[in-house]
Amino acid sequence: MIFCLLKTPLVYRFSRKMIRSKFVFSLFSAWGFVFFLFLFSFSSKGLLADAPAAKTAISRETASKETVVKTPSALKDSASKSVPAASAPKSENAKSDQKGQKPISPVPNGKSLPDQNLSGAEMHKMDHEHTEIRVMFHSQPSVSFLGNFAAKELGIFKKLGLPPIKYYWENDSSQKIEFLMQGNLDIINCWMAEGIQARSNGVPIVALALLPQKSSSCFMVRRDLDPTLIDLRSLQGRNVPIWAHYELTPLAFLATQKIKINPVVQRAETNMLFNEGVVKSCFTTTYTHAFFCNYLEFRKDVQVFRFSDYGVDFPEQTCFCRESFMRNHPELCRKYILGVYMGWKEVVSNPDRGVEILSKYCEDAGILSNRFLLKKQLEIWLSLLDFKEDLSKNGSCTPERYQKLADALVLSGAIEEKKKPEFKDFFFPIMEDHVYNKLQQAKKPANSK
Repeated sequence: MIFCLLKTPLVYRFSRKMIRSKFVFSLFSAWGFVFFLFLFSFSSKGLLADAPAAKTAISRETASKETVVKTPSALKDSASKSVPAASAPKSENAKSDQKGQKPISPVPNGKSLPDQNLSGAEMHKMDHEHTEIRVMFHSQPSVSFLGNFAAKELGIFKKLGLPPIKYYWENDSSQKIEFLMQGNLDIINCWMAEGIQARSNGVPIVALALLPQKSSSCFMVRRDLDPTLIDLRSLQGRNVPIWAHYELTPLAFLATQKIKINPVVQRAETNMLFNEGVVKSCFTTTYTHAFFCNYLEFRKDVQVFRFSDYGVDFPEQTCFCRESFMRNHPELCRKYILGVYMGWKEVVSNPDRGVEILSKYCEDAGILSNRFLLKKQLEIWLSLLDFKEDLSKNGSCTPERYQKLADALVLSGAIEEKKKPEFKDFFFPIMEDHVYNKLQQAKKPANSK
């Protein structure tokens, strides 16, 4: 109705004369700017309510508590309680769900994790009789999981004789290790620092393969918003947003540089907060941030501090499982990791098909995706993955790289020196023949009884 009124000749000519008036134009511009600020503050209230990244800082002690994994005794006590499903936490978003907006699903088909509450005997039976493999990723579908997705979509896992593979992802990724130890999951994908901290707390978790062979971590700053942000040391004492439950690795890096920051829990989208100038600095990875996929060299206002530029190359995304699962099913573990790298081989040979597969998973999870950016992200990720045609050469980690990360975690206060896991008890590169054969030989006497 209003649109039709504006299209009438009389009103149209009047509005044209008014717009030509500089005074009226300035008046309308001023009120429009005020109205924009009102809308932004209203929308930001909901955005930042769940992510106090731009408002309040949390102490390092508080940040550590959010990521500390429960000890076996604590897990045992919680096993008698119901295991929460790996779905998005109920918060302000629950209101938007009621209005008809599609909530983000923890899995492509919308199912939640089974509520099993397994006893010790049931866990033992499950570790020996397996009908499916349940895998959880540390975030929503992204390019870093494309090898897993391709292996499933292209039937690679099935050709290897594996049982059905089920993928899960959750918004609150702090619970995936607990889900793993309670028997709701078999394999998880998370950063190695989380696994080291869990193992130091007595959780029997082991690493099967290190995925990217190069570090993707970095800090980014907006120099146009704060000219004093000239180098990494300028972050000293500042409030710096870090993704929730990802603070172990960046804080360990800063500890090696003798820099202390106030880590701020960030749950909102990094691109939006950083691009709009809500935050002046943030922690991110080179394959996830749009700036790295959209010609960063043309953004002179953005400064990037890559960990690798400071001689730090911490291992990051890693596949983990329960130690009992690995020892009882070394062949399943090896075939799964082999299938993942066979999936990556297909992606390397046909990146466009890989982007199609990733787009499908993003769409099924209710995530908006841009295929141009996905392809750029894939290019960056493949340079980090350092894929090798000899599949047995993939997924390794040197003791030196592991030791540097473990020492940095001690330096940052994430773990205690005396509880630092030994590399040989923590990392089992299942793709290497000598590791696999040793696990198979250790399994034979148990089966012969």
